[in-house]
Amino acid sequence: MKKLIKTLLLFLLGFYGFSTAQAELSCEPLKLAAEKPVVPPRHAHGLLWKVSRIGLKPSYLFGTMHLPDKEITTLPRPVLEALDNAMSVTLEVKFDVNTFYEMSKAMNFADGSTLKEKIGPELYARTLALLKNYGFNSEMAATLKPWAAYLAISMPPSKGGLPLDMVILNRGKQFGAKIYGLETLQEQLGIFDTLSDEDQVQLLKDMVCNYDQFQRDLAEMKTMYLKRDLAGLAWMPEKYEPDEKDRYKQFMENMIKNRNHRMTERMLTRLLEGNAFIAVGALHLPGEEGILGLLEKQGFIVEPVY
Repeated sequence: MKKLIKTLLLFLLGFYGFSTAQAELSCEPLKLAAEKPVVPPRHAHGLLWKVSRIGLKPSYLFGTMHLPDKEITTLPRPVLEALDNAMSVTLEVKFDVNTFYEMSKAMNFADGSTLKEKIGPELYARTLALLKNYGFNSEMAATLKPWAAYLAISMPPSKGGLPLDMVILNRGKQFGAKIYGLETLQEQLGIFDTLSDEDQVQLLKDMVCNYDQFQRDLAEMKTMYLKRDLAGLAWMPEKYEPDEKDRYKQFMENMIKNRNHRMTERMLTRLLEGNAFIAVGALHLPGEEGILGLLEKQGFIVEPVY
């Protein structure tokens, strides 16, 4: 169950493929993108943001990185103070027992299909070798959908512990806050199920081909996160030039931009109540089409606290 939690929670930071090309998979070398995304200077730095409006009690918006890493899950004092004093705690998804069951169902074929027949024997052999580092045996891997196998290997192998989102959830419950979610699991994972079989296989192939580089990039992202460098984090999904620009652009719009608008709209109820603590992936924060910019358009003042 913990493996399933971790693979879901990381997906926001894993939408680009990386690493050492392997000839037998006909892997193409990665090309760095020519341009970096523009992040307004006012959104370039900070993970904890005070969200205020005249007549309302201030709330706090916190950018997360979904990894079970002690350097990340050890919350700084300003974040703890905002979290422990909040009337409500809102995450991207409100997890419960039913959520875990639905996650397992969504990630596996239910029609008798197998991962091997979908992706072919060469890619399957390479994928299975990586999956074993994440605790998957052949039986567990057999019915994974290609996008689910991609998610499973799009993070460092676990050293134990819960990801940051679960740490926040448990602490919020401990201090008596009401717990809410901004999206349903079906909305999040449904984005992957709308991909064609061809696109899912390509997504997995890119990760397998570039696994080593992805791990290095993930370490770079962790460093940026600990430095509270939102501008740097915003660049990472755009670091490499995609082969299918239009398709990649649409995918990223579904994964980032469209979800930014949805989550901003849904968090308004909590913000109008006041004294809310809201945690979303840090990539959702910066930019005019990020949550910070969208909240400003709604008349809120957003100020970096940490």
